[in-house]
Amino acid sequence: MKTQFVKKHTTLIVVVAGLLIYTVSAFFALQNGDIKAFSGLFYAVSKALVGCAVLKAVDEVMLYEVPTMKILKENAVGYSIYMLGYAIIVALAFAIA
Repeated sequence: MKTQFVKKHTTLIVVVAGLLIYTVSAFFALQNGDIKAFSGLFYAVSKALVGCAVLKAVDEVMLYEVPTMKILKENAVGYSIYMLGYAIIVALAFAIA
């Protein structure tokens, strides 16, 4: 059961782990008084990671009945729209930094 969850949600686990590592390292940089490390890039990357994690969570957890990967492999237009969703999230995160 546990390995089945890991196999099914590998991407989500990797994104959440990356976000946690990034946030913890930023927290320790702030504790050490290195305030210059918190530029606009930090906030933009954080927003992009959170946005991508939310989009992946919605796809894997809330829409678990839809075989997304199967649909994306069969339909090039669907794949393009799916990737456009990620591109819009990242672009908005960096544009409004």
